[in-house]
Amino acid sequence: MKKRTKSGNVKRKEPEHPEKYFEAAIQRREEADYLYRGNGYEAGAVYLVGVAAECLLRAFIYKNDPYATIPKKQQHKLRILANKSFLRTINNPKVYEDVEKANAYLNEVWEIGHRYRNIMRLKAYFKEKRDKLGTTNVRTISKNALEAFDLLLKVARARWPNTRRK
Repeated sequence: MKKRTKSGNVKRKEPEHPEKYFEAAIQRREEADYLYRGNGYEAGAVYLVGVAAECLLRAFIYKNDPYATIPKKQQHKLRILANKSFLRTINNPKVYEDVEKANAYLNEVWEIGHRYRNIMRLKAYFKEKRDKLGTTNVRTISKNALEAFDLLLKVARARWPNTRRK
């Protein structure tokens, strides 16, 4: 009989290695910063910082259960991934609120479909979310997304072995 997770999904046969997701999150963040600092590459920065957040949240899911499965419709939903693991590790109400706010921002500005959007389509996407984001300026949004991710990473490093530096 196949092993199932608490949610009823069939468990993986091979374990995931959470460290690779954590390391990838840091690398994608560095790449996003590189794109942000380059003139005109803010759209790429927004996309990569979202990938970084997804990697970080998956790291915590797999740290908790290396055999966990993530339903296909939830695989790229930052709010759902955060609720599955990362937010559960935070006991301090102020830190929880700050992390939830940062994750909610990232959830608003990023979606997997950005990989197919040119800058004009990305601007149109942000225009639809102007009320929630406060701006449609891609440079400002990418800067805010990097800052939101940095908060997640700071909290994550405090909960991850051998990563308390920086």
